[in-house]
Amino acid sequence: MHFLKSSSDTPADTPAEAPLRMRDLVRGSGLSRETIHFYQREGLLPEPLAKVRNSAIYGPEHLERLARIRVLRDEQFLPLRAIKAIFLGISERDFTPSQSRLLRAMREASRPTGRNPSGDFPTSERPSESVDPVERHALVQAGLIEPPGPEGELAEEDAEILIAWAELKRVGIGPERGIEVTDIAHVDRAMSELVAAEFDLFLAGFSDLSGAEAVEVVHRAIPILERLIAAVHRKKINRFIGPAS
Repeated sequence: MHFLKSSSDTPADTPAEAPLRMRDLVRGSGLSRETIHFYQREGLLPEPLAKVRNSAIYGPEHLERLARIRVLRDEQFLPLRAIKAIFLGISERDFTPSQSRLLRAMREASRPTGRNPSGDFPTSERPSESVDPVERHALVQAGLIEPPGPEGELAEEDAEILIAWAELKRVGIGPERGIEVTDIAHVDRAMSELVAAEFDLFLAGFSDLSGAEAVEVVHRAIPILERLIAAVHRKKINRFIGPAS
């Protein structure tokens, strides 16, 4: 499965054969050093070609991957969660032509996630502890939530992530215990792997549907799957803790 590449995939002023340093990736991609490091930690970039002292050497394939991420994020409006799923396996698998057509049709039939017009939280009751702007910025820089829209509005799911973090801090899981807001990336990684596995099953069994029909099935299944995930999560935690003495 291939995606159209931006005309800026390889910067005109950077020879394709030239070894690249981090500063070249920053200049050529238009992304911050922190964002690129996050993509590296999440496995979205190939390993450096070499490491010399305290510096890493990169190649044109690294700039190409960063350009593809920007196209998916900025032009196809995919959230980072979907981009990670693509690079962690969904797009690399050998789908049949009918399965590939279904996935393309589903993307065409789907609309971007609606944002919360209030610019804050989607519910009438705000969390008891607001999320610090520095923490919000850290989540955006880490790719765990999308940047706010022009009016400061957030996607509904991203607002829910902020609510969850505020509530975790309220019950004592937070910086005072050495847990930072970006540590919730472990949930994001687990969900990327889960979504990849779910779509492996889905595309194999529903390739006869139209894009709109498939999207409808997925949307109807989401709340059911969320209950299933919550139940399994509780079961795993309780099993890990063990029975009360």
